[in-house]
Amino acid sequence: ITFLCTPWDIPSVNFLEQFDLPAYKIASADLTNFPLLLHIIKTGKPLIVSTGMSNMEEIEKTVLFLKENNAQFILLHCNSTYPAPVETLNLEMIPVLKEKFQVPIGYSGHEPGIVSTLTATILGAVMIERHITLDKTMEGLDQAASLEPNEFKELIKNIREAEKAKGKPIKKMTRGEILQKEVLGKSIITKTDVNEGNIFSEENLDVKGPAKGLSPQFFYEILGKKSKRNIKKGNYLQDDDL
Repeated sequence: ITFLCTPWDIPSVNFLEQFDLPAYKIASADLTNFPLLLHIIKTGKPLIVSTGMSNMEEIEKTVLFLKENNAQFILLHCNSTYPAPVETLNLEMIPVLKEKFQVPIGYSGHEPGIVSTLTATILGAVMIERHITLDKTMEGLDQAASLEPNEFKELIKNIREAEKAKGKPIKKMTRGEILQKEVLGKSIITKTDVNEGNIFSEENLDVKGPAKGLSPQFFYEILGKKSKRNIKKGNYLQDDDL
């Protein structure tokens, strides 16, 4: 477990520097706190910046400030309500922020459960922040927005599975699909005997499985063409039959 901390003021940053933290978390309340941001930037540490309680103009101004000062940072989409109703999470902002600012985007979640956080990763979040509690029935304002250890374990398991499922934006058949297509796919067949020179028509052609001949995608292109040979009823049409 990597130790991180969220400093709320400059003295806190100075105190934390003795621990050589790998990064600093910026609370949503300090998204617009440029003196604090600049002080942290000067430490040379990356910033994890939450964007709750802000509008797009404020986010834009902060991103520009961070870039102008050569900061390493990631933005976390966030709704700073504890707990946040799922209908207010507006997760579609994750790809919007990524496209607009061209920086890594994560998600800081305060909603009940894990489904919305999992959805955030599918939408492109590359970092997740969730609060943890040993028991949600404990006293404290944060308990309802937190996850218990077993929920954290389930969330991580689901995120790893979702990462595998996302794949790549390339459409190709898997080996299993190729084998299935051989059984479940369809082909053009002759539904009557067709002699050499006969014209292919809807009267002498049909579609049937499995995929042993021409794809039915070519059905209407074949109509009106002549057969190059004698073909028995029920045969699968091939390229060299035309």
